[in-house]
Amino acid sequence: MCQRFLRVSVLSLAVELGHESAIAEAIDIFNDWKNNNMSFDVNLKYPVYCAAARNGFESDWEFLWDRYQKTKVVSEKTVIMSALGCTRDISIINRYLDSVFDDSVRLQDIGQVIGSVAANPIGARPAWLFLMENWDTFLQKLGSTSFSFGNIISSCTSSIASNIEYREAKQFFDDHSDAGSGTREISKALEKMEINVNWLTKNKRTIREWFFSQMN
Repeated sequence: MCQRFLRVSVLSLAVELGHESAIAEAIDIFNDWKNNNMSFDVNLKYPVYCAAARNGFESDWEFLWDRYQKTKVVSEKTVIMSALGCTRDISIINRYLDSVFDDSVRLQDIGQVIGSVAANPIGARPAWLFLMENWDTFLQKLGSTSFSFGNIISSCTSSIASNIEYREAKQFFDDHSDAGSGTREISKALEKMEINVNWLTKNKRTIREWFFSQMN
C-alpha cells in the first residue's frame, strides 16, 4: 500500500514538474485506457488526464471533454474538470471558459472549471479577463445565492503579483463593489494580491539572480 501511494505521489509530482519520462508514462497509461479500455489506479486519474490534456493531442482533450459530458459518475466528472484546465492551448482555454455559460457545464461545476483554468499558469490571465468581461453574468447566475462566486473571485486573483495587475484589479473592484455572495471575498482577494506584490517586489532581485545562476 505504501509503495503504491508513493508511486502515485511521485508520478503526480513529476508530471506537474514537467519530467519528460513521467509525462511519457502518463500518456502511455492514458492511451491504453482511451484506445483499449485498460483500467489503471484510480488515484492516478488526475495526473494521467492532466498530462494528456497538457501534452497530448487536441483529440485527447476532446476525448476527455466528451467523457465529462457523458459520464454519470460525479467523482469522474470532478477529476476531468480539473484536468481539462491543464491545457496549454489558449484557444482551448478560452473555449473551456466559454463553456460555463452555454449549458455544457452544470451550474454547480462553474467554479471548478474556472478554478482549474486559473490554477494553470497559462490560464491564469485568461481566467481573470474572463471574470472581468463577464462579471454581470456571473453575478446574475451565482452572485445572490452561491459561495461559488466568492471562490471564483479568489481563484482568478490568487496569482496576481504585479503592481500593474494589482492596480487593474483594485480599480475593477472599486467599480464593482457589489458582488452579492462574493462581496466579502473581494477584500480578502485584494489583501492577498497586495501581499503577493510586496513579496515579489522584495524578492524579485534574488529570484532573478538565482534563475540566471541556474542557466550558467
